[in-house]
Amino acid sequence: MKEENTTLKALVAEQKLLIEKLRLRIEELEQMVFGYKKPKAFAQNLKGHFNQVGVSDDYGAYRNLFKYHQLCWAHPLRKLKDLSLSGTLKDKKRGLCLKTHQGLRALHEELKISVARTFDLLQRQVTKSLLFKKFQEIIQPDQDDPEKLKKIKTALSKNKDKYFNAHRGKFPVSKYF
Repeated sequence: MKEENTTLKALVAEQKLLIEKLRLRIEELEQMVFGYKKPKAFAQNLKGHFNQVGVSDDYGAYRNLFKYHQLCWAHPLRKLKDLSLSGTLKDKKRGLCLKTHQGLRALHEELKISVARTFDLLQRQVTKSLLFKKFQEIIQPDQDDPEKLKKIKTALSKNKDKYFNAHRGKFPVSKYF
């Protein structure tokens, strides 16, 4: 009887180990599909024959993948929204996050309106310049900003040119936030 219990325990332990290995492999595959591990070949496959303005996060494989590359507005807006709703921040800090989120969101709405107009390169460049100036004002650091907001503003500042373009035709504007 004791030998059967030992064998049974060994089988159960082996099964648990196999289940854990399988769980880790599934998690790894999910990460690849949902964008955590993005090899350039995977990105190239997603792109297909599309050769216009590519909108993505700041993952390195995407930077030179498209003829024109624009960073997605949804990523920082989502981070700012989450930060403005954070239960761990004090009201004043949360207010700074909310102000930044609302400012950036309003700016994005202006951008969507300008993109909906008939394309005129000169008008598009003037609008880009005005919106870009507003963008820089919104992401200006404040000494009272919480650390996460500082990081978001720093990333936005570093990549500020990648959120705007003035190429012929409609440039993509995210609707998903």
